[in-house]
Parts: sequence; structure tokens; C-alpha cells
Amino acid sequence: MPPGEINMSDELSPCDTNLELIASIFARPRMYCDGVTMFQDIIMFVQGVWCGLKPPHGSGTIPGLTEYLSSEFNVSPDQPWTRILLSQFGHLPLFDACDSVGKILGNWRQNTA
Repeated sequence: MPPGEINMSDELSPCDTNLELIASIFARPRMYCDGVTMFQDIIMFVQGVWCGLKPPHGSGTIPGLTEYLSSEFNVSPDQPWTRILLSQFGHLPLFDACDSVGKILGNWRQNTA
């Protein structure tokens, strides 16, 4: 299934549903944040969305993602996921970077399923 699409016949846990939302944002960044022009902007938007999904205090940490990214790109797991993605894809045009992250999220979900 392409990133950002939800198969409504599958039972999704709240975390899975939240990850589907995040994948959907990367698949269609301007649908969710019309004024976004840079990959850095969408990363900060996604981090804010993720924090909002975890009230009352929120956390920008997506469980397991930093560990996966650090092993995938051979970088220190001490870095937040936002910094890892920016260092890997920040130089790309917005839609190319978002497409790359969508593929990474899809691979991560398949590897952890």
C-alpha cells in the first residue's frame, strides 16, 4: 500500500493510525500545510502534529523511528529523528524529500510489523 493510504479493513491501533497520518502528510504536504515550501518546514509541521497527538504534554519522539533511522543511515541514535531526516534529505526539493521519507516510513513499518 502506498504511503499515506489507509486500508480501512485492517484493524489499526492508535499508534498505527497516527503513523498513517504522518505518512499521509509526507505524501501530500501541501494538502496539510498549504504554505510549505521547504522540507524543513514540513519536518517541523509533522513534529508539531505528532506532539498534538500525545496530549496533554506531547512528545516529538516517534517510538522506534530514531533507532530505525540511525541504523538505516549509520548515524548516532542520540540525534532526534528530525535532525537525521534533515541531514539526509534537507538538500532535496520538497516533494523529492517527502517522497523519500514516505518510502523510509513504509520500509520501517514493514520491518517492524
